[in-house]
Amino acid sequence: MAKKKTVLFGQRKSRNFAFTLVDILISIFFFLFLIPFFLTLLQQTGNYLIKLIDYRAAYNRAFSVVSLLRYPIFYCGLGVPTDVDGYKQSFGNSRFQPFNWTGPVSVVKNPLGLENAELRIVFAKCDYKKLKSNFKYKEQGKVISFTKKIDKNTIVASNSGAPNNIKNCIVFRSSFPNANPLVVRWVSSDRYFLEVESYLNDEYFQLYKNDKMYLLSALKVFCKNAILYTNDYKISGDQPRVDGIQDIRFYLDNNKNFITIYILSRGKFQYNDYKKIIGIEKCFPELESEWSVIKSTYQLYVYKTVWRLPNCLSENLLFAKD
Repeated sequence: MAKKKTVLFGQRKSRNFAFTLVDILISIFFFLFLIPFFLTLLQQTGNYLIKLIDYRAAYNRAFSVVSLLRYPIFYCGLGVPTDVDGYKQSFGNSRFQPFNWTGPVSVVKNPLGLENAELRIVFAKCDYKKLKSNFKYKEQGKVISFTKKIDKNTIVASNSGAPNNIKNCIVFRSSFPNANPLVVRWVSSDRYFLEVESYLNDEYFQLYKNDKMYLLSALKVFCKNAILYTNDYKISGDQPRVDGIQDIRFYLDNNKNFITIYILSRGKFQYNDYKKIIGIEKCFPELESEWSVIKSTYQLYVYKTVWRLPNCLSENLLFAKD
């Protein structure tokens, strides 16, 4: 009969403990071997997320500027002459802004003296008040009527002389001849009737039933102290609109049919060292040279957009021959 082998309880426990300890040591070794890779991956992921958040903040700022300018640019020059002489004549050569500007769109120096840094734009804003009937100037008098009451404070009558307030003027799409801004001389007490005059067509022009009235508006856009400002001539003073816009530049083509806008916006985070501008290669060489010397601890991004000015198309484009 075989003798049964006796295994002490303490010996078995000791052998199991030794095996578990080896497993732990091996696990620790692999963990120590892999931890630098995990830390590197974690750091890279964190840096990527920071850059993504930073870019998104800069993009949102630039997009706010674009959204602000989209409507004025699309309706720029609606109902007014685009040439300098015709534009000034249509407002009786008024000495007041924006009537003394060089047309419905122009680019000048900003208050800091930087070239191409201030946009001046005259546009029309639909008021959704419709003409009650067809109208022939002088043949039917000078008073036009509307199907709805005109809101208070949208129009201010200029009793005589050249207009001095942007609220003195209105335009209509259907006007014949076109590009014929009208100066309001009188507003009825019930606000259903307006007396109007035209400096360009003082003998005859025609308007058509159900055409909507457009209120003339004007806007200055420029950047100062990393803030985008506007002046819409209906509120006194300059109005801060978008924070974090380091600079903005505007470029018109020779016929003023297209406008190119460069926006230099900053991100959300501030770093310890100066950052190279991202997207600066999109700029004109002159602007690239000017912006490349800017030193900022914020990451700066260049956003570029090009828009057509549909109401400022020159005759060369409208009547081009093959």
